Amino acid sequence: MDDAAIDALLRKMRMATDALPEEALLRAGREALRAMSRLAQSYSPTGAPLVDCNIVSVWPRGDRLVTAEHMQGWQTLAGSEYTAVTVSGGHAVLVEDPERLYAECGIASLVERLLSRTSPA
Repeated sequence: MDDAAIDALLRKMRMATDALPEEALLRAGREALRAMSRLAQSYSPTGAPLVDCNIVSVWPRGDRLVTAEHMQGWQTLAGSEYTAVTVSGGHAVLVEDPERLYAECGIASLVERLLSRTSPA
């Protein structure tokens, strides 16, 4: 994908904001997307859980890039408990408003509950 196509995708995702000059965000976004693309191309699924741990997937219902069904794919990779949480917001909600996200999805109580199940008695 050339720079113009990546820039169009990033603008569609609304990653450019007034916080930084748009070109700086687009350049960083291009680098990140290319790195994720290389990683995705090199991944070969085994069908087995990746790690023996609990996984909490947080899906923002306004995400135009990742569907709820895609997020459910994490369930097959969890070696232990899998919890799915749906929140309001778009694809970048975690970096745009983390405090609201944590409050809305109850992440603190989820982490406490999961840790209590894995902590030695």
